[in-house]
Amino acid sequence: MSDKKLKLFLVPFAGSAAMSAYSSWQPHLSNFDVKLYDYPGHGKRMNEPLSANIAETAQDLLDFIQSQLTDDNESYIMYAHSMGCLVLFEMFKRLSDSALTPPAQVFLSGRNPPHYQYRDKILHVLEDKEFLQEIKRIGGTPKEFFNWPELVNLFLPILKNDYRICEQYQFAPASEKLTDLTFFYSDNDYMVTKAKVKEWGDYVKGDFRLLEFEGDHFFIYEYVEEICKLIRQSVIASSIE
Repeated sequence: MSDKKLKLFLVPFAGSAAMSAYSSWQPHLSNFDVKLYDYPGHGKRMNEPLSANIAETAQDLLDFIQSQLTDDNESYIMYAHSMGCLVLFEMFKRLSDSALTPPAQVFLSGRNPPHYQYRDKILHVLEDKEFLQEIKRIGGTPKEFFNWPELVNLFLPILKNDYRICEQYQFAPASEKLTDLTFFYSDNDYMVTKAKVKEWGDYVKGDFRLLEFEGDHFFIYEYVEEICKLIRQSVIASSIE
């Protein structure tokens, strides 16, 4: 690799701002030029309207990536968790209509391949109280959050909209395949099964790696150092410039 740092785009999960999702990762990714992507209406973009669907969000992500690269041929890599996997996949489908080069490597976690339904139970249609009970059961949200009505009232529409656009997503295959993909799998993640995540390999023309961990849907918080180390090692091994 040259002295110029490789750009790493981090795409968050439903309801999250990129900074809150990945702040603990950044000290372990100092050899990358980390770019945090916020969905419209999230994080630093709270004053913007929420996305109407995954396709709109994917185009927004593509626009963000193009704005951060020095030219369309610059190499970059991406990581996404859960909802972010859908957005990244749809963004990738739009690359053929742009001059932007595809990501040299992709790292994913927390989501079965996009040809599978997001989840068995539809949540965004639930009444607010029942919806929050489901979110609490899923985990990943600090318990203190539910004790602050002001916070709940602020973030509930954001979270519900994220679930809506994921649950209403309609799959269509991509014309091209990803170059290289590493999937971080957790054995107690309610969103995935091992048999299904193996099918991510059908979306790849290069190397597909499935790396196993223990934990629930938000295992990525328990293995920050390990995951970041694996990303670094993968990039070094592939000699991306």
